Amino acid sequence: MNRSIGDAALIGGVCLFASWTLYCHILVTTASSFSELMAWCVVPVVVGCVLTALCLDTPTAHAGRYCAPAPAPAPAPAPAQSSAVGRGLPRVTLFGLTGVTVLLSVLGAPYLLVWSVMVGTAILVFFCVGSSPAQSSAISATSWHWQRIGATGLVVLGAVLVAITHRANIDDAQYLNFVVTALDFPSEPLFSHSGLWRDQSVPLEVPIYRFHAYELLSAALSQTFAVDHKVFYYMVLAPILGGVAVLVHWRLAQYLVPRHAFAFLLLWFVLIVALGESNRALGNFAFVRMFQGKGPLVTIGLPLCLLLGLRFAERPDWRRGLALALAVTASLGMSSSALATAPVVVAAALGGGLLSASRRSMRRILAGGIASLVLLAIVGTFLALTMNTGQGLLPGRTAPTAEAGLATLLGGGLLGIIVLSLFPVAPIFIFEERRRKLYATSTLIFVVAVLNPWTSPFFARLFDQAFQWRIFWSVPLVVSAALALLGMGAIAAGRIQPSRRWVVLPVLMLTVLAMSSRLSISPENAVEFAFPRYKVEPHGYAMANEIVHRAPERSTIYAPVSIAAWITTFRQHPYPLIVRPDYLSFGSIRQHVGVREIDRRKRVIRFLEGRDKRQVTAAFFATQLASDRPTMVAYERETETAHALATALGEAGYVGEARGNYWLWKRPLLAMETRVSTCTARDKGSAQDLADCIDGTSLSVLSIL
Repeated sequence: MNRSIGDAALIGGVCLFASWTLYCHILVTTASSFSELMAWCVVPVVVGCVLTALCLDTPTAHAGRYCAPAPAPAPAPAPAQSSAVGRGLPRVTLFGLTGVTVLLSVLGAPYLLVWSVMVGTAILVFFCVGSSPAQSSAISATSWHWQRIGATGLVVLGAVLVAITHRANIDDAQYLNFVVTALDFPSEPLFSHSGLWRDQSVPLEVPIYRFHAYELLSAALSQTFAVDHKVFYYMVLAPILGGVAVLVHWRLAQYLVPRHAFAFLLLWFVLIVALGESNRALGNFAFVRMFQGKGPLVTIGLPLCLLLGLRFAERPDWRRGLALALAVTASLGMSSSALATAPVVVAAALGGGLLSASRRSMRRILAGGIASLVLLAIVGTFLALTMNTGQGLLPGRTAPTAEAGLATLLGGGLLGIIVLSLFPVAPIFIFEERRRKLYATSTLIFVVAVLNPWTSPFFARLFDQAFQWRIFWSVPLVVSAALALLGMGAIAAGRIQPSRRWVVLPVLMLTVLAMSSRLSISPENAVEFAFPRYKVEPHGYAMANEIVHRAPERSTIYAPVSIAAWITTFRQHPYPLIVRPDYLSFGSIRQHVGVREIDRRKRVIRFLEGRDKRQVTAAFFATQLASDRPTMVAYERETETAHALATALGEAGYVGEARGNYWLWKRPLLAMETRVSTCTARDKGSAQDLADCIDGTSLSVLSIL
């Protein structure tokens, strides 16, 4: 079997994780516990191995370049001749339209006008790619050997980059807590309640979280190997996924431009590094955020769905259809955002195959596309029946727009404008005619159906403000930009002396980096380079660590968000009054807890963080201390309400200690309370066991934590 280790590892990983995802979904649907999940966890491993064997068919010469290309009898043509732009394609017109798109965007023209030019460009490319002559994609054995060595180096670099770059993300308060809740409540049904509230009757923030399998994998590995759950979450799985991200795009490069696959991979790598202007920029969902499921979805899952979708559309058979379906399933296991993005990718990828397919092939493509989306349809139907309106996390303060959504992912600078403007012309630089047509059709579908000014605002108003930018995850903007830059570089290289052509690629890469206003791996993007460790904010995490280890388990804590968000990432943690204010806007939480209770908690934390300095709020805070009886209270020493906080806490009998930039106050506890806390932590048995542990304790002795 002529297949590389990387190919087998990629397909095997997809099959195993897709099998794990289905296994988790079955157990969640049947209200099974984490203990039951662990008892039968060998099942998805066996099923995944079987699926891998089915998908690893013997490659052939027309199997999508998953085998090493045969050596060419003669050297490859000059880069200028490798462009797919032939005499039948109006190159000047296309490049002129791209320039117009850039100019309109720079001048701040309405997005509707910019999009109209992009539609015209995509239509022109769609109708002209067929008249471009097909080019040979043969590659010499020597060139192929060095390209593989270079790609292997980039795969290793991707893994190392994830391991040594540290950019904390506060979303771990939710995602890492899924791991914690599964481990701390092994007998409870999976995802049966929110792990952010002391009251176990509080439901999961959004039903869609029930379909996350990535966090359950972290919990299962932690349990199996008896190591801290953060080790696998931050230091094992994330670096592996960093290498997988490069491997997936290496396969895309081999499929689209096999002769210059490594050059394409370099340009993609540089673009990802360069796109870090905003917190939600595409570069910030790559190497610096591989530890959360959203990162692998954007950088691995969706590009892989695109690749496998194009391959299936090119030659529909059951093996390729199975691989596509498993990739879609694995994407859903990474993040629930796949529900909205994966179907778009699959539909666009298969659309090109439908236009030129025979009747038999058309039936196969339609059947394969429908089969690959069955799980998403089932999950979507479940959510439609169970989710109430108004459960979105980010209610919009302003009307959502497509322009704002694209700016969120690409930034508002020149580099983002160029990446968007190059998208419609990318297909003309693909070598093989059939694949050029497929990609041109997919590009036209993306431009017309997704990039238009109405799609993302519609989904944002209907479901959640996050759809303003998340729907654009489905569009392969960075892939197309790398492809277009590579083609333009090849044209430029053909106009200079052969001995100087090597400078073209470095110049392109340096130009991309120079146009970036903030690299995704730069200190300006809050990234720190250090030896592999947990990717957390050091000061807030250290304070949270002390609170977790000193406060009684399941007690109430008053702490600012900078500390509270990390408390919930520990096992057997106490419960902050508020973990993140954004989490209180979920519809299920508002309905269960009540608006009055939510407002009360927000008012307490606003005073704790110095955002509400009114005297009446200080008095209100004092009454809440008596009501909630938090075992510990932490706040920043420089907060504007520090003096009022110290007064209220001192009058309530709390004892304060300075901790760097923070004050930490401890509440006097009755000896009985301390004894109960100790027994609860030690005895996890029945209520009678707990009563026996507490029996005989004196209630008159006071102690200080």
